[in-house]
Amino acid sequence: MRLYHNIGKLLVYSGIFAGYYWLFMRKSTFIRYNRWYIICTMVLSALLPLVEVTVTIYYEALPVADGMLYEVFPYVTDSTISYTALIVSVATILYALVVILITTFAIKSILRISWLKRFNTYRSIEAVRLYCCKQKIAPFSFFRNIFIPDTLPLDTSEGLRVLQHELEHVRAHHSADKAFAQALCTVFWFNPFFWFFKKEQSLVHEFLADRVYVKNGVAKELSGFILCSLYPMQHAYFGNQLFQSPIKRRLAMMTKNRTTHSSLRKLLILPVIAICLCVFAVTVESKPIPPCEVEIPADNPQPELIPIDEPQPDPAPTKR
Repeated sequence: MRLYHNIGKLLVYSGIFAGYYWLFMRKSTFIRYNRWYIICTMVLSALLPLVEVTVTIYYEALPVADGMLYEVFPYVTDSTISYTALIVSVATILYALVVILITTFAIKSILRISWLKRFNTYRSIEAVRLYCCKQKIAPFSFFRNIFIPDTLPLDTSEGLRVLQHELEHVRAHHSADKAFAQALCTVFWFNPFFWFFKKEQSLVHEFLADRVYVKNGVAKELSGFILCSLYPMQHAYFGNQLFQSPIKRRLAMMTKNRTTHSSLRKLLILPVIAICLCVFAVTVESKPIPPCEVEIPADNPQPELIPIDEPQPDPAPTKR
């Protein structure tokens, strides 16, 4: 029962963080903050359900007459216990099967990348391995490896911009972010908000890499290159692909003005976290005030009581 309670709080926490991101952060221009917001809120959503604070309130117990206090026991039979155990077993098997399935797809993607590394040559650029692949793939990066098709010559302006774009992914360690998010999505696959964060994380990575072109004043040329380029998609769980993100949002982010009230939007999440903790992490329990008991140490014997003779009343006078 406690496990299901924590799962419910996990969904509530992540839903609140995802809603805050959708309303205030998704269309903002402070992209670096969004990158760390996604990572930190996913971690907080997994850890905050474990935080529990108990506040005890004592009250004065009222006297109860004899025969007025009853103790209620739940009616539990063997069939009820067997039915509950069956549900738990089925849920556990289903959870394990989905985890195995997602892990299999991730391993398949890594093996595909290893196959590309094995059957293609590379050259080193800034301690990064650049593979010119004979296969029809979309340009993508995987940790310190960059894969581009050999049909995209690097001696052209388009090829150099694609290479610079992927180098930005490598320098910023975006593959590590994606691997971490994928691990959380594998463990908490039943949480739809984690998958939403994972999708937004890929877009944020593309926005960060596109910033180089905005600073260099070639955003218009990159926009035309994105629209005119049609490469077959190769899915990689941990890779950063140039053409896998929604094009409309990327083009709009290149020309968008700086978001106003940025500090307020960044700091407003702190009271939201505080309110969530007060509502979901604090438990109030009431207990009767315990009776006061005075203990006398064994090595401190009680003082002896000395009897005091009470004065005798005067005898009543006799009548003559």
